[in-house]
Amino acid sequence: MKRFTPKFAVIVATSVVLLAAVSLAVWFFFLKGSDPDNSSEELPGVESLDKTGAEAVESQLKDVLTIEPFESIKLKPGSNISSVTLEVALELVAPDMRQEVQSRMESIRRIIETTVAGIAWLELRSTEGKLGLKLELIKQINNSLSGASLPGDTLAGGTTLSGESSDSQNTAVQSRNIAGARIRDLFFINLMMQ
Repeated sequence: MKRFTPKFAVIVATSVVLLAAVSLAVWFFFLKGSDPDNSSEELPGVESLDKTGAEAVESQLKDVLTIEPFESIKLKPGSNISSVTLEVALELVAPDMRQEVQSRMESIRRIIETTVAGIAWLELRSTEGKLGLKLELIKQINNSLSGASLPGDTLAGGTTLSGESSDSQNTAVQSRNIAGARIRDLFFINLMMQ
């Protein structure tokens, strides 16, 4: 009769350890039951919608205002893609500005439509183009909400309303625009080119 060789003993020991590891993993991931006392355990910082309802979610997002989707905005001619479907959300500087922004919604929609219509698909297809559109929309919406342009505000082409074009004046305009801002950020929820 043949005795166990060291090679055979190593194979058996490895098989036993492997079988134990697999059994432990199966028990831990699949067969381990949940504690009845901890069945309501939730992740930290995450509230259950069953307990709080939709009102709690809405109250957490008081500073975000979703604009009704734009079905088809014609782009600047020059490519095969001629229109874009767009859905936008605005992040307000403060939740108490919601009524003011909602009262100017038609103006905001017009700004978005005309700005997007002035962009060609070749500009909009890149990340830089989308970021540029986002920044331009924020600037124009904030200017619209803060009222008429102030002397020294920059016009298209880089000239100012007062005829001056100094760096210190541009810095003053930027700080005035930040102080009068109503929109902190703009999010493209849906941007589909057609």
